[in-house]
Parts: sequence; structure tokens; C-alpha cells
Amino acid sequence: MAQQRIIFEWIIEENQLEGWQSGGEAGDAWSFGLSAGERLVVNRLVRALSLFLVIVCAAAGAALTPAERERVVAQDGIQFALNHENRAWRTRDRALFESLIDPTIDESWHDEWRDYWRSGIDDQPDYHAELIYVRTVEGLDGHLMQATVVTEQPAFEWWQTSPYRETRFYRREGQNWLRTVPPISYWGERRTFETEHLRFSYYARDSQAVLAAAEELENAYVGMYRLLGLKGPPRDQKLTVAVLPRPVGRWAASPDVLEVTSPQL
Repeated sequence: MAQQRIIFEWIIEENQLEGWQSGGEAGDAWSFGLSAGERLVVNRLVRALSLFLVIVCAAAGAALTPAERERVVAQDGIQFALNHENRAWRTRDRALFESLIDPTIDESWHDEWRDYWRSGIDDQPDYHAELIYVRTVEGLDGHLMQATVVTEQPAFEWWQTSPYRETRFYRREGQNWLRTVPPISYWGERRTFETEHLRFSYYARDSQAVLAAAEELENAYVGMYRLLGLKGPPRDQKLTVAVLPRPVGRWAASPDVLEVTSPQL
């Protein structure tokens, strides 16, 4: 019998977000104590200064590398796509919104990204997507770009946050950039890791996030039993946490497996 799933969300600490804005890793964070609105203003200024630097380099005869030119073109194209996404939300133009999604990916991703349309066709949600940074996806032969985007949107579930930082992937189709997901080869080999009461099943690409969270989740899992006045969880029947590169539904068929979407998605 199907059981309602516990919703799980990966949380990145606020002071770890800043490194993404400069294209660095989350661990290389910097913070000036800015509010979300102030950070968006700073991000716009940084992009404007970057564009100015490109113009100065061009005027001085300093050529950009092919990879950097490709990244600049992608950043402009993805920003154009986000402008259309913002417009689609403001005007409730569902056809425009769906035209920005890669038609070749699984329909479950279309459903995942359309989730907020559940609010009703007559609603006018306050929504805005802001591009922070674009980088080339490493390890793939195709021209896939990874974009860090901050969205402000209504929270239809109690656990959702706003603003919300998310990692997106885009591929070029003619002159357009479509939101997509990497192929399964991007994620690497399947791995497992066990604590005293939990078993983690995940792909190599998610190793850092899983290993960093494992001890905290183990302590939280045991602590929930204690708070409820129950005997500790059995050691001979571990709960499996499966980290998957796909959307996870709200219902689960097994009480022994907790499926969660990759933190990269």
C-alpha cells in the first residue's frame, strides 16, 4: 500500500551561497552581511562590470578564450530565457513557460517545474528569477551550461523557502537556451555508504553532499526515536536513503526506502 512520503529538502547555509555568485564552490564562501535584495543589486553590478571588462579587453585587442566567449554568449542567452520565464509567470502564459523547457527530457521534469502552476489559473503569483552565474558543465562532450539562479516565488508548501537558490542546466537549441537536465552519464558510478542505522545509495557526483550530511542525518534519525519515547531504530534493518537524479513523488511504496532528489537538482 502506498504511503505518504516525508518531504526532504537540501538546505545550504546562507553564508555558503556567496561563493556561487562568483562561480566558486560553496566552501569558498564570502559574506558581507548583505540582505537578499542587496545581494541581487551587487550581482547586477558585478555582471555589468564583467561586461565592461569584456569591452575594454576587446578594445585593447586582448582576445577572450573560446571557452570564455562561449560562457558569455550562454550567459546572455540564459538571461534572455529567464526574462521570458518571468514574463510567462506575470502573464500566466503557460505555453510560453513550456516553450522554455527542453522537449527531449522526461515528462516528470516538466511536471516538476510546472508545480507552482497548481495555485490556479486566476492567481497572479509574485515570481522573479535572477541569474547569478553561468559555467560550462565539465565531463560532458555536449554544450551544456550550469546556471546558478535565485528565484523569489510563493511558498505552496510549508517547507519551501523564498528566495530560493537553485542549480539549473541549459542546452542551446538554435538561438534559444532551454532548461534541461544532464544525461545519466554525468552522475558517475553508483555508490553506497552506511552509518549505524542508515544506508545511503547515491551517484559519485553527489558524494560530497551525501558524506557531509550522513552524520547529521544519523543523529537526527536516532534523536527522533528518543523524542517520541520509542526504542531506538533497529541496527539489522537499516533505512535506505536513495539520492536520485530525478524528481521524487509525494508517495512511496516502501517504508524502508526514502528517495530524495539530488541536491544538484
